[in-house]
Amino acid sequence: MCLRHYTLTRPAQLWYRLVGFEVDPFAAWMPQVVLDVALSDLCREAGVQLGSVVRVCDSLEQVPAGERFDLVVGNPPYGRVTLSPPMRRKFRRSLFGHANLYGLFTDLALRFTRPGGVIAYVTPTSFLAGEYFKALRGLLGREAPPASIGFVGKRKGVFADVLQETLLATYRRGGDPGSGTVHFISSGENGSIEVGAAGTFSLPESSDQPWLMPRTEAQGVLLSRVTVDIGSEGLVVRRTDGSLGPVRFPESEAALLASMTPENAHADLLAEPKGREIGPCGQALPG
Repeated sequence: MCLRHYTLTRPAQLWYRLVGFEVDPFAAWMPQVVLDVALSDLCREAGVQLGSVVRVCDSLEQVPAGERFDLVVGNPPYGRVTLSPPMRRKFRRSLFGHANLYGLFTDLALRFTRPGGVIAYVTPTSFLAGEYFKALRGLLGREAPPASIGFVGKRKGVFADVLQETLLATYRRGGDPGSGTVHFISSGENGSIEVGAAGTFSLPESSDQPWLMPRTEAQGVLLSRVTVDIGSEGLVVRRTDGSLGPVRFPESEAALLASMTPENAHADLLAEPKGREIGPCGQALPG
């Protein structure tokens, strides 16, 4: 769903400012009915009838054609897909190996978002570190860095029949690639939503590399002291204050840092019984 800047004094333009894409006719009909009911009083006062705002179409085949929106929200489908040669050419900037539907929809959202606009997507967490998503991470880092990441801590009561770990990410087109915030999202009593802070994060120097995110408050405190890059040369740790000299991790913090890396990558490097010292240039020293 895409939204341009909108003021309640001009309800007749809502059909132009709010646009949705949906391939399933029934699924497209439902939000249209909800909008008709929700805006019925407003439209009655203005003496206008709400037009159709949800287009029945294949979203991936859409081209902006001058359309740019302030807000793009979505919960795209997940799963690998085999692309036709024309579709692969269209999305080649965000592809590395196998294509995943939600990665394609994320690329599509960038195309429909104006500079300064916001993208809010619910997706699996696999793009944070998966090798097949490295081109997408690089694209997001360059064009729409994440401003916040909210991990859905308890999927029960939030999504039905979802097995993957899921997150809500917000990106700002042309935003600051500096630090962002991380939260936990869970369902509370009586259908309420509970949000808890986990800390902050910074993208790696090369944004196509895995993105480390704190999953607990303790991990957030640790990442506030150091930045970690995971690249072709292995794991590199730097002080956030820019100072040189070795960084020594107690065993407990080394284990925390290892738990944040993709699939506990480099856990053997970090989780030493006596801690691990990190050299002045950020490279791990031999044991």
